[in-house]
Amino acid sequence: MCVLAHSWASSLGVSLNSLLIHITDILVRTEMKWRNGAKAEQRT
Repeated sequence: MCVLAHSWASSLGVSLNSLLIHITDILVRTEMKWRNGAKAEQRT
């Protein structure tokens, strides 16, 4: 039972880690788009 719980926890940790990386990637891309848009507006 301990082994089963450990494997479940480790797989959950991997899922959370990949999800966190995915969310961070989306936030970074959104921020870059927003900054590029703001720079474009400032030029005009």
